[in-house]
Amino acid sequence: MKSSIKIKPITQDIIFAFNEQKLLILREIFMCDEDICGCDLIEKTGLSKDLLSYHIKSLRVRGFLEEVKCGVRKNYSISHEKYNLVKEILKTAKII
Repeated sequence: MKSSIKIKPITQDIIFAFNEQKLLILREIFMCDEDICGCDLIEKTGLSKDLLSYHIKSLRVRGFLEEVKCGVRKNYSISHEKYNLVKEILKTAKII
């Protein structure tokens, strides 16, 4: 017999964010006083453009990041709705 466990949405968000690359991206964006562009994130994280794009897209879809286009660049910031959650996740992971 298989039991089904219901996981609350906030718990799903926490589990989703606990990935080394996602934590690295979230930390860099969180630590910035203003929006940061993708090219700066590549430099700061050391991730490839493709891998960074993949994780940024998934973080945006889950509502962790907001994106603002500035010419040909895209700038990212932590969403207002998930700011406190991101702060707690980063503290729990001991990377801030």
